Amino acid sequence: MAANKNVTVQFQAVQPTTGGLSVTILPAAAVSAGAHWNVDGGAVQVSGATVTGFPVGSHTVSFTGLSGWTTPIDQHVTVIAGQTAAATGTYTRIQYTLTTSVVGGHGTLAPYTGPQNANTMITLTATPDSGYQVKAWTGADNDSVTTETNTVTMAANK
Repeated sequence: MAANKNVTVQFQAVQPTTGGLSVTILPAAAVSAGAHWNVDGGAVQVSGATVTGFPVGSHTVSFTGLSGWTTPIDQHVTVIAGQTAAATGTYTRIQYTLTTSVVGGHGTLAPYTGPQNANTMITLTATPDSGYQVKAWTGADNDSVTTETNTVTMAANK
């Protein structure tokens, strides 16, 4: 070295070029039934997962279909550098109406008319008055039996 040297260096902050995304799925029953989400057709994720490394810009969050549930519509989210965007997908149970009645009287049938969750098997109980018995079922899963219990699977209004 021929002379004294003074060497300096300067640094600058590196701006992030990616961001993250966190998605919550509601209700908990849909999560228990297997609801998941993905971004831009990628790997499926569980509710509450935060995924990082997405390029800045618009992305599409999609939700998996579940039997007996309406699937949330796709959502478009904007990922901002260095931040975590959030989205929520809410599933809704599909319900059908069960209508029950006793033809000719002489007993009761439970449960009574009302909404029932799709794909649910409902146990029906016929209670005949004293001196009567079940003659026939109509609209149940097994109309050939004459027992006091039967089932109906709610795949449509019944």
